Amino acid sequence: MEKTLINFADGKSESYPSIDFTDQYERLKTLLKVQKWIIRKDMHKAMSPLSAISGYLELMKIVLQNDADTEIIERYRTKIDEGINKLGDIIENLHEVFKEDSEIEELGSDKSIVDLEIYYLAN
Repeated sequence: MEKTLINFADGKSESYPSIDFTDQYERLKTLLKVQKWIIRKDMHKAMSPLSAISGYLELMKIVLQNDADTEIIERYRTKIDEGINKLGDIIENLHEVFKEDSEIEELGSDKSIVDLEIYYLAN
């Protein structure tokens, strides 16, 4: 189906083909759902290491106020380091997913969206 565009400056009209954006809209809607799901999942995963880091910092504060046992402090420091590494992994996964996202936009493919979900579930 063709549409007519009228240029009001010179009064001329041009016909151009009608473009249906329904498929692109549906792909983008699916992509948005996948992105929201990934973000919700990672936000939930990130809360555990954040809570652990906060708890271990509080314990370190108590130990330092009482007897400053270096063995206990080192154990807490190790746990905090593990939590930070877990958060780094979560952020790296998000980075990979959104890097994939830009590739999906370039490809514009439903298959790529499914591949993204499979990739993320595998990691």
